[in-house]
Amino acid sequence: MKIKSALLVLAMVGLLGCDEMESKKQPEPAPAPRVVHHFDPITKSEGNLAVDTATGQMCKTWEWACTKPTFYNPYTKETQDNLAYGISCAAIADMPTCKSISDQK
Repeated sequence: MKIKSALLVLAMVGLLGCDEMESKKQPEPAPAPRVVHHFDPITKSEGNLAVDTATGQMCKTWEWACTKPTFYNPYTKETQDNLAYGISCAAIADMPTCKSISDQK
């Protein structure tokens, strides 16, 4: 009889412990670190281009475009992209502004 009582008490204690395990909440994940954008100007570009140190992306410091995006090369007899600061005008036309990068979440 004492063995049955002891087994019954052990079973009850085991069942009481299960409730405690279920009621524990999972820890909330830590919020993602906030990205801080810092723009280093490219010296060669006279302040017109910069690099975002958080993403490594190049950007325009203000909204601008090449005045003559292409030119006719008489040696190759083809139209070619002009370069501004060593970058093709087509790439500059598609380049975002630094403000638009910093406004992204």
